[in-house]
Amino acid sequence: GAGGGGMFGDVNISAILDSFSISYDKRVRPNYGGPPVEVGVTMYVLSISSLSEVKMDFTLDFYFRQFWTDPRLAYKKRPGVETLSVGSEFIKNIWVPDTFFVNDHSFMSHESPVLPNGQTIMSYRNREL
Repeated sequence: GAGGGGMFGDVNISAILDSFSISYDKRVRPNYGGPPVEVGVTMYVLSISSLSEVKMDFTLDFYFRQFWTDPRLAYKKRPGVETLSVGSEFIKNIWVPDTFFVNDHSFMSHESPVLPNGQTIMSYRNREL
């Protein structure tokens, strides 16, 4: 079960997360000098509202998800730890795709899992566009 001090059973989650920061440079994309990073995206529209022909804008409420693999974030799979769920503070320290929406007003990041192979998934909810 989950314990204190970054432990999950016999696994020290904090040690896994700390190992990423030793030589990781978020300014350098994964596989630098090699093939481009393939970034998958999904978008789920919840609603479209406030359509204004005069202002030529609208409000779009949607979920947006990006996923890619960064080999630098790969870790040894351990019993009981299928993924590492990391928050926005951790995400600030890793390379992320430079995805943006023109006229975006409110983007909220949610918890992001990191899989043992280094695959990272970022989920957002946006209320206006």
